[in-house]
Amino acid sequence: MKYPTEIACKQSMYPYKMKMYQGEEFHYTLKCDKRILDYVIEECGNEVSIQPCDDEHFYAYINGTEKGMTYFVLQYISYIEVLEPSNFRQEICN
Repeated sequence: MKYPTEIACKQSMYPYKMKMYQGEEFHYTLKCDKRILDYVIEECGNEVSIQPCDDEHFYAYINGTEKGMTYFVLQYISYIEVLEPSNFRQEICN
């Protein structure tokens, strides 16, 4: 799959899904398997920016609450590596 240099996703069936959980918003950086690209776009809508990483992965830059991101990451844990923030990464890894 070829990616443009950057994809800013503007449309989704659920554009505010990552904001449905209350709390302070943070910036998250994820390394994702390309097999879940459609799910990332569907879940995050306009809250995600995507850049290619390698032939099998892409980076997703997402704004969201900790509770929303925890739910999202755990749902796709086999396909996602949390890169930032480091405290959230450690929380997910434990």
